[in-house]
Amino acid sequence: MKKFMQLVAALAVLPWFSPMSALAEGFADVEKTWQEGQPVMIVIAPDEQTPQETYGDWSYYLNEFEADDQADFISIFPISSENAEAIPARYNGEYSVLAFQKEGPAYFYEGPIVEPQVYEYLRATFAREEVPAHIEPFAPEPVKIRFERGSLVIEDCAQKQ
Repeated sequence: MKKFMQLVAALAVLPWFSPMSALAEGFADVEKTWQEGQPVMIVIAPDEQTPQETYGDWSYYLNEFEADDQADFISIFPISSENAEAIPARYNGEYSVLAFQKEGPAYFYEGPIVEPQVYEYLRATFAREEVPAHIEPFAPEPVKIRFERGSLVIEDCAQKQ
């Protein structure tokens, strides 16, 4: 519940995030959580020019996911689009999501996520559950993510094939 309240508080001030986000501090909190083997979601918040309807839909589904007790084991790190410059350009657009786990899967979703099935796919995958067939079409793009000297390194799986 505490984690949920922190996310609600953070989303309440979006898109005017403090520059003291996890990524602005050198990914320390994100990397620590990843090193512990917990699933991590980096969510890039929109800037203040974003239409309210888009923002409303996006924040509703993100808050619903965060409130889901079955997804409690996934740590969510919302950051401002301004601070997202620390992430490679292809992956740092407004609303984009990077979801990953050490020794586990990693995904990129060029947001906004306004289909709850995307979150359900992520939850099931990180819980190591079978993904229901009707959820499969909502799978985010697989990527490879690791930390290298405090920086996030992302490889596009499609380029490897």
